[in-house]
Amino acid sequence: TSFGGLRLVVRELATSTTLDAGIGRVTTPRGEYFTLDGGADAAQARPIQGVRTVFRDRVAVGTRVHDVALRGGDYTVIQGFNPVIATFTQEWLKSQPEPLACIDTMSPTQIGTVNSLDAGGQTLQTLLFTGTQFECTLPVASQGVAAVTGDARVFTSATIEALHPVSAAFDADFVPPRVTRQDVIANPGTGNVGLTLDASDASGLREVIALVYEDLDNVPGGPGRAVAYSTGNVIGSSGPFSLTLPGALHKLISLQYIDGAGNVLLKSFKGKLFEAVPVDIQTTVFSRSGITTITVQIGSFATLAGPVLEIDFGDGTSTVLALTDASGNPAPFVTLLPSGAAIATVNHDYTGATGNAFTVVAHVNAQGAGGTDTAVLYNCGDPLGDFEFPGADIVSCSSSSANGAASFDLNLAGSPSTADFRYRVFFPALGTEILLSGGDVFPAGATYNLLPTGLRLAAPASAIGWDGASPLNFRVETIRRSSNALADQTLDFTLTP
Repeated sequence: TSFGGLRLVVRELATSTTLDAGIGRVTTPRGEYFTLDGGADAAQARPIQGVRTVFRDRVAVGTRVHDVALRGGDYTVIQGFNPVIATFTQEWLKSQPEPLACIDTMSPTQIGTVNSLDAGGQTLQTLLFTGTQFECTLPVASQGVAAVTGDARVFTSATIEALHPVSAAFDADFVPPRVTRQDVIANPGTGNVGLTLDASDASGLREVIALVYEDLDNVPGGPGRAVAYSTGNVIGSSGPFSLTLPGALHKLISLQYIDGAGNVLLKSFKGKLFEAVPVDIQTTVFSRSGITTITVQIGSFATLAGPVLEIDFGDGTSTVLALTDASGNPAPFVTLLPSGAAIATVNHDYTGATGNAFTVVAHVNAQGAGGTDTAVLYNCGDPLGDFEFPGADIVSCSSSSANGAASFDLNLAGSPSTADFRYRVFFPALGTEILLSGGDVFPAGATYNLLPTGLRLAAPASAIGWDGASPLNFRVETIRRSSNALADQTLDFTLTP
């Protein structure tokens, strides 16, 4: 691969400087490494990387440079690259074998660094740009191999910013911000990724930059681009802050949180970056008494490593659940779908909880991936004791959808009696129903199950004339078999897939 060179744009306060550097590729008996205008950096047990000096031992005037932000760039990825890895050495050794540990993250993670030295009452600062990175692609267990190989990322253009504090009052603050919210919401329909972000710091949050890494030729290796999306300057504003990343689904993302002092907290998952996972809470109704089953669909589940589901139930309680076991097999409450997605079903008891609606938040976190969804669960309730026979007195209900089917739990004041009553879920907009009568359930394909607090009626979407995607209006009824008279009935509710 031939490289014309690196064009580096450096922003600092109100100035912008363009620097050029030739990219050299050096071949040795132990492998290869890159240089920028002949400059390279060797850190022990790490691949040698090409480095361009932006300024060296510059005397700080006014506020100091605190950190460096990357605002995008173009690069080329070289697969099967065998890097030269810097060795440990000392004067008694004539030669030392190259370390061959496989570090399976793109490193260094932060490619712009600033070093400060207090000397004689003044501060000398040096800013370096590392224009190459390396990620070992061998299995992590492959230690002691003949050579470590992987992907080398070589930047051919980049824009960085040398960050100063917004006020001299923060010049002594070198503590980065603390992230307090990072929700990633993937939209499979549009391919966009939505971010809801916030962080706290004594100097305030100045900006969040999201970088989306794009493959420009849609084949492994070759040209790529890091495209920046920013919240803009939000100093003095209250979060959280939202960003939309167009077409970022199934692309790698990194985040840079910048505080008012100019410090950067980089969220790159140790250089592996992360991918947005589609997460969809499919339950919209909770039961006032008994168990509510919350259904969460997780996209791209088959590709996730070590996924964990965290659910905030909205009633002051939450839970964290491993979605796979130690061998990577789905947990018992997880069902794999042919598409590679999965359905997780989590039971929760809202008995005694106050309120008619609860905001449920589901986070899925995995190695290099994450996603979030939020849904409001409403009470499908009915007054207790408004019908004299407990087995036909509807107390509450819950609904969910999964795998192209709708399911409804009818919670009753007593045990159901199919000999005396019919149990019905009616869909007014469709003019269809799921009906349990005398032990038989209609239409064809519908099912029922007895529950400790009532019963469950379910049917495929096609059996009730539903498209499985639109909001589904329904109400629950109990009907006397002897007279066909209505015994009890709820209000109309909506199941939102």
